[in-house]
This record gives sequence, C-alpha cells and structure tokens, in this order.
Amino acid sequence: MKRVELLGMPVNIGLTGSDVVAALATGPLLIGYLNPFAWAVSGNQARFASQLSALDVVTCDGVAIQRALRRLHGQQTPIISLDYSGIAREYLQFFRQNTLDVCLVGGQLETVRTASRSLREAFPGLEISGAFPGYGDGPESATQYILANQPAVVLAGMGMGLQEPFLLHLREKGWRGRGICVGAFLDRLADPGLDYPEWSKRLNVRFLGNLARRPGYYLKRYGLDYWPFYKQYVFHLLGRSDSSS
Repeated sequence: MKRVELLGMPVNIGLTGSDVVAALATGPLLIGYLNPFAWAVSGNQARFASQLSALDVVTCDGVAIQRALRRLHGQQTPIISLDYSGIAREYLQFFRQNTLDVCLVGGQLETVRTASRSLREAFPGLEISGAFPGYGDGPESATQYILANQPAVVLAGMGMGLQEPFLLHLREKGWRGRGICVGAFLDRLADPGLDYPEWSKRLNVRFLGNLARRPGYYLKRYGLDYWPFYKQYVFHLLGRSDSSS
C-alpha cells in the first residue's frame, strides 16, 4: 500500500474499500483515516502526525483530501467513508463471516449500548463481545478488558486525536487484533438523525448532507476547525511556507 505525506500528514493512496478489507484478512493491523480536521488536532497535539503515521493504513476521508491528493500528488484516491453505504458494511460483513468478535469503544455509555444493539439487529450473528464509553473511566476499563480477553476487533469511536493513541497503546501492551478508528460512526448508529441523508450518500457529497442536517455545527466544523488545513493547502499552492501561527 503506497503512502504519501499530504502537507505533513500520512495517507495511503489508491486504496479502494476492497483493498482495505483484503488487508484485514491478512491479520492484525490498525486502520485510521485522514480528513481536514487532522491539521487542527496536530496543532494541539504535537505527536499526532507521528501517531497517525504509526497506523498500518490511513484512508482518504472526504472530498477535500481527495482533491488535495489529486492536485498535489497526481493521485485519484477513492473516499472511504464510515457509514453503511461506505466501508462500514464491508467491515462488519467481513467480521461476521469470519466469526471475529468486536469490541466497541466510544461515545457516552448509552450511545455505545445503543450502537451495540443496532449492530446486532443489522448483522445477526455478529458477536459484540464488549461495549465501553469513550470518555471518563471508559477507555481504562476497555483497555483492561481488551488486554485480558483479546477480542479480534476493536472499533474506536473516540474522536480524532484520542482513538489513534488508544489503539497504539493497546498494541504496545500486547493486544494483537484489528483496530479501526471509526470517528462518529457509533454516534450515528445510536442516533440515525445524525447520519448523512441518503441523497448525499448517493451523490457522494456527504459534507453537504451534514450542512443540511446540522448547519450550525458543520459551519463551524468546515470553517474554523478545517481552517488550518485550508491555510496550509493555499500556502503550498502559492509556493510559500506557512511560518505564521
């Protein structure tokens, strides 16, 4: 899997969903994703870029990353989105077919419990062996459980900047499973109102679907939170180094 640096952040290029599922079949690995929020996280967490680099696979998440890869690296890389019309269904079908038990970590306690029920209903036979909140004492309890019971899969939906070091810590402590950063996927499972509208999935413009559903939240997200990415991208196109804070 070829990897490049996009404005200082790692991402694997040319990957399709089938490629990522095939990688899961080879054995333990850790999968993350790159979207424009990564640059804001990196601004607050000095080690974030290196933690993202330490994951085995980093997928392209979002139109902005896809277009930047095409413009700066000449690569057409598919967007791999974590929803049922994207890669999530392929992941979950693979886990069920291969009888791999799944541990969920993320969200509030009721969120992760509801997400667990939703997955069991949508994928009968899928084994959810553990479900832990991603806040408070949840990650510590999850770590103890995972190291003691060695579930085959951990889906970490703790938010960018938290889920990556969590999975790396599990690996460092001896867990040998498949770990996937899933961001807000567990929240969307628990509350379908947070999911992308179907039209935005069909047209592959999920960002517009987000704006239509929650304009206040996503105007801030796409404007303020994504600004460090936009700034670096524009400076790069202009042939200048971004030396300002």
